Parts: sequence; C-alpha cells; structure tokens
Amino acid sequence: MDDQPWYQDGLHFHCRTCGLCCKGGRGNVFLSDIEIDELAQHFDTPNETFREEYTRTNRNGELQLREKRNKDCILFKRDLGCTAYEHRPLQCRTYPFWNANLYTKESWQDESRKCPGIDAGPLHQAAEIKIIAKNDGIEMYVKKRRA
Repeated sequence: MDDQPWYQDGLHFHCRTCGLCCKGGRGNVFLSDIEIDELAQHFDTPNETFREEYTRTNRNGELQLREKRNKDCILFKRDLGCTAYEHRPLQCRTYPFWNANLYTKESWQDESRKCPGIDAGPLHQAAEIKIIAKNDGIEMYVKKRRA
C-alpha cells in the first residue's frame, strides 16, 4: 500500500504578502493564549485590552481574531498588509499548507486560484509539508470540538 501523499514530489509556495488570504472573510483565525500574549506585546497593549478589541469567542467557545465590517482580518490594513506579520498566529504562518488545502490535488488547485503564491516560489518537500499540516493551528480546535 502506497502511503505517499499526492504531493510526494513537493509543492511550490512563496507568500507574496498580497493579503488576499486576509481580506473579505476568507475564514476564521483561531488563537491560543500564547498567541494572544505575543500579539498584545507586539501592539504594546495590555493583554485584556487586546482580547477585548481584537478577539471574539465563537459559539464553540473558541477564541478568534475579529473581522472588520468589510470582513477583512482586524490585523490587516489595505495600505500596509498584516500589521503583525512577523508575529501572526500559527494558522496564518502555516497557510496554505492546511489539511483542507492538501486533501486532494483539486483542493490545492482550488486554493491556488485564491492565492498567487501557491505553485510559485521555492519547492517545499513533502516531509516538511506534512509537519506543517500536522500543526497547522486549526486541527487543535477541531479535535477539541470532537472531544
């Protein structure tokens, strides 16, 4: 039985910092307490203030970044990009190597139509991609819900 993923030869990706993944309600960004601490420190704001102004709790009790009225991520500014790029949450750092995008070649191709960095830039080896996907910042919340 072949347990190699469809992307066994690797995948190309390079973040172009275009912000397309940050704009227009592309999804919910989950946060851990550690990430909140790091972001609050980055913005030089007290932890509780950051939580009140930048986060929300969804119906499953999970903490997420808020979105602006236009559905952009609260950390995204159209003229600057991500205002916390070097300190962005794990979920953002692991994009596009999320399990949902790696499920099939077709799901990867679908995502590539939304992100100009997919299928461009350096080759990432399958072993590296598997490690990233295993800890993509999303799965821990899904597992928590199933428990």
